[in-house]
Amino acid sequence: MTRYLRWHAWSIYEWKPELAPVPEKPEDFGGIVWQYLPKIAEPMLFIRDRINGLNNERIRVLRPIMERLGMLSALPKPNASPASTSKSLRRWRP
Repeated sequence: MTRYLRWHAWSIYEWKPELAPVPEKPEDFGGIVWQYLPKIAEPMLFIRDRINGLNNERIRVLRPIMERLGMLSALPKPNASPASTSKSLRRWRP
């Protein structure tokens, strides 16, 4: 699977690790259909809504770090009710 992801990153974004050689295209790469998540109009608002609406262990670790880096304080706090949070989540799932 790694060789497919490497080729995809190179063919779409022209990205590879600096010291890595240009990847070779796998023979059967053409049979893969890539599905991308739909674009979110306000990505930081979406992230903030998700962080405010969840309280799992990962969020409890990330929230103070993101606040300290100013990633959450730049936007007004949304009203994150469980209903609005689950609706937001459904919008981006394929």
